[in-house]
Amino acid sequence: MDSRYFNNTYSEFENINRNPIFDYEDYPLLSIEEALEYVIFDIPRVMHYVKTAKNKCNHSSDILTLDESAAICLYSMPSLVYDHLNKALRAQNHNTLKPWLAFLKLFITALEKLPSIRATVWRGISDDGSLAFVENDVQYWWSVNSCSKAPDTIKPFLGESGTIFAIDVINGKDISTFSINFEEQEVILMPGSRVRRKNESLSLSDHIILHLEEITSLNDIQLKSKYLFETVKQNYLQNSRIERLINPVKSFSIEQSYINLSIVTSQEQYKRERELGSATYNDSMLSSYEEIYGTKNPIDVQNIFQSCQKETKQVLVFGRAGIGKSTFCRYITYQWAKGTYWSHYELLALIPLRRLTANRYPLIASGQNYSLINLLKKEVFSYELSEKENALLEKQFDSKKTLWILDGYDEIIQNVPGHLQELLEKLLKTPHHIITSRPYLNTLSYRVQMEITGFTDENISQYIQKFFDQMKDELDDTIIKSQTLMNYLKSNPNIWGVAHIPVNLELICSLCSNQDWSTTDQLSITTLYNMITEWLCRCYLKTSDVKILQLSEDELYERCKSELKFLEKLAFTAMENNTIIIRSTLLKKTLKDTNIITQDHPHILNIGILKSFTKQGVGTQIEMNKDYYFVHLSFQEYFAARYLIDNLKESSTKNTVEFIRDHKYNQRYAMVFIFMAGLLSENNETISLNIFWDHILQEPLDLVGLRYIELIIICLGETSSDSNFTRRNDFLLLIAAYMQYNLLAKNQIILQHLIQTLRKVPFVICEEIMINTLTGLLQSNEIIVKTEVLTFICSLNISNVPDRLINSISVLLNDNNDQVKMYACDTIGIIGEKALTLEIINKLVSLLEDKMDNVRRSACYSLGQMGEKVVTTEFISKLVNIFENKNYNIRSNALFILMKIPEKVITPEMISILVEALHAENECVRRNAYDVLIKITDKLTANEMIHKLMNLLEDTREDVIQNVCTLLGKIGEKAGIPDVINKLVVKALRHKSFQVREKLTSVAISKLILPLNGNDRYVSRDIAELIGKNLNSFEIISELGS
Repeated sequence: MDSRYFNNTYSEFENINRNPIFDYEDYPLLSIEEALEYVIFDIPRVMHYVKTAKNKCNHSSDILTLDESAAICLYSMPSLVYDHLNKALRAQNHNTLKPWLAFLKLFITALEKLPSIRATVWRGISDDGSLAFVENDVQYWWSVNSCSKAPDTIKPFLGESGTIFAIDVINGKDISTFSINFEEQEVILMPGSRVRRKNESLSLSDHIILHLEEITSLNDIQLKSKYLFETVKQNYLQNSRIERLINPVKSFSIEQSYINLSIVTSQEQYKRERELGSATYNDSMLSSYEEIYGTKNPIDVQNIFQSCQKETKQVLVFGRAGIGKSTFCRYITYQWAKGTYWSHYELLALIPLRRLTANRYPLIASGQNYSLINLLKKEVFSYELSEKENALLEKQFDSKKTLWILDGYDEIIQNVPGHLQELLEKLLKTPHHIITSRPYLNTLSYRVQMEITGFTDENISQYIQKFFDQMKDELDDTIIKSQTLMNYLKSNPNIWGVAHIPVNLELICSLCSNQDWSTTDQLSITTLYNMITEWLCRCYLKTSDVKILQLSEDELYERCKSELKFLEKLAFTAMENNTIIIRSTLLKKTLKDTNIITQDHPHILNIGILKSFTKQGVGTQIEMNKDYYFVHLSFQEYFAARYLIDNLKESSTKNTVEFIRDHKYNQRYAMVFIFMAGLLSENNETISLNIFWDHILQEPLDLVGLRYIELIIICLGETSSDSNFTRRNDFLLLIAAYMQYNLLAKNQIILQHLIQTLRKVPFVICEEIMINTLTGLLQSNEIIVKTEVLTFICSLNISNVPDRLINSISVLLNDNNDQVKMYACDTIGIIGEKALTLEIINKLVSLLEDKMDNVRRSACYSLGQMGEKVVTTEFISKLVNIFENKNYNIRSNALFILMKIPEKVITPEMISILVEALHAENECVRRNAYDVLIKITDKLTANEMIHKLMNLLEDTREDVIQNVCTLLGKIGEKAGIPDVINKLVVKALRHKSFQVREKLTSVAISKLILPLNGNDRYVSRDIAELIGKNLNSFEIISELGS
């Protein structure tokens, strides 16, 4: 169904408005018959439509000629003329519109003569167009867009769903008096109109209403000659969505997704790498590595040119694979298009250098070389320029006002076609450009060099929050998932380290979004590193024009077999040599040992796992003479584990077995063994997996057994409960027995180490065998055993406590021993909302009246951790009784509950309790009450509550008066009634404390307008303001007189 007011899809609407149509301006103004001569071939009956339009058009206009009036009438008629014109406007090929340019000249000339109107107009599309309009983004609508002042006009075309645009226009052209259908109240937006989203979209039934506003200025209309560069901005804005790596079909606005990357000067990065070069591989190396390689003084993107001392602005930006170089380039083009960054440049040209290929830029027959203008037309403009536009670009292009963003120098430098070499050199000589590259194969020399080092710790938290916010329509409990992931990352230092690389963090988030965190299994480190390696291999093969999406995982690894073998051997040898920095001699030896000829594998160092290390002095551009290091130590450990597994399956089994036996208690290799367990489990290598575990369990054993059991736990953590590993339960029984023995023996040092290990692999403690052991111990008759186990459970900080364990703990809330009840309360409090059942709440509430202070205090703590669902009628009743208790510790604990529960569930009864507590005898109780009330002042505006607070001003204690004054000040205007102000001022004048006087008067008076002499110039000043506002009651005047 076609309509001028309606499009079937947003992409159709976008296509119509993508390309400027200003070529009509060069055409002469013709009669309507002459203007449509060029379309007779496509519409044989066009002159019949013209005759009808001339007969039915408005003949009485003083503004338009007959031909102009007929052109508008013809446009509004239901005929083939509009259908064909609409198709021409939609066409990607610019030449399709050429036969219509003479008619557009007549038609738009007529529109320009009509007065502009301000109104709200409507048009629609059948699908969801709301995602295309990001807040504050400006869109250019280059075509002719029909709208209606009557919403009913578009209803018949929308169907059961779609998007309705409500547009506040300021330069609309009302053609209703010239239209064939006056009732449609048609208003046209002129070509080049600028619109932006005014408010959030509104869902109404199955339709989305999107409120837009036109912001076209007179200046925009007059400066049409600049439209070419405006189309570039529009193109950047429209193509500003970031696709997900795992599922590119899903994309999000760069405005919603981008997190600022840390950018540092290369000099600062070199300094830190030199510190890294002097380090050796030891137990504390991981934290030292993070500290050395972490960002110290990041540079804001907008300030990237500050180090350029000359008029030319040329910056080289390094960054390893997956660090976000291309996203960084797209982000700055987007910000320029919005007008946020570097608006003094008329044009910003984003050029992915990998596109400079012989297929895309074939040799020109005449032998000429490609120019920068040729490059702009091919890469920057989204449509084919007309002859007029080509001439306009030649005229307007100014190299001094153009910023080039050259992305991926490393991707082209070894494969530049000969006939494009000169074009590349021209780009590198442009006065203003930013060029990105991996450090690998860099041959450029720039005075200003910077490096993208990835995310900071704070960035990681921001990214995770944004990632899951964007998936809230697809996932349940996105907040819980994001918080759980953050906790998981922070409890796994190795994953936390690699999460600073943006691509790795996206892969982690993607995996976790599909993870059921309510189950005992969690994302394994091995799964994550396998996924990262697979992604890096696919990116690596892109340079070979391999159709990577069609490759299975096995085919992918077969293609990269040589490269992976090299990395595995290199990683293990470097660890054996106790080195982080891999010298060029070791690099060459490993290439030789793995029978790799660099000529056959020219990009082997550029797979994204290694980073070149910059030495002091002159340095070298020969890649094989450089030193390298793994982008993160955990990658070195991962590939070393792969090396050992390969040997375990081949003839070198004996050497690998000896390595396991000799180094299994060496903490330096702990991660290697973790990766080995995970890789063998995921690959279902049953024979090799049994060999591995046999030698983990066999002698030598450490004397205490601590390292032995720790190694079993962390390796078991990488084996899935769904795997075919039949010995898993045997190991769990072994761990459970070790745990039980030390709990009964109360070996605190060993228990602390065991807790630390179990927290690294949190799902192990949730296995049924482990839970059975803990619940069994909780049923012991010995008090000390029960309290020891409860303390142990608290220390584990389990995120998903099984219900069976919660039930066993809740039984102990009724234990005969006060100490056991107290420990049970504390444990329930630490578990938090997960333990929230009506039965447990009632038990805790009943303990609020327990005879023992410690039990009551622990019950208060637990209830405070439970959230809003804890607020029941019984709970409120018990709380009121507690506030009558003479023991200030109990009252203070009750206030602690109110401080913890959400503000929205605090009832009037609770507020009365809190106000009374403001003047309690104990200062701690008073302070806790104030801390709660200051957060809920919006609930204190009732007159009864205000007067209760006013009465407390009679108290003689300074902290009480000051707290009440602050609360009254926060309450706002309702507290500012004359009798309240009078009382505050009188109290101020009488009080002996300067601090109290100043606090009282500052609440009552908002401005100072007149100085007044007096003993205290601050108070006098405030009282003068009071008199100026005619609040000089007899009481105040009497005080002043005295």
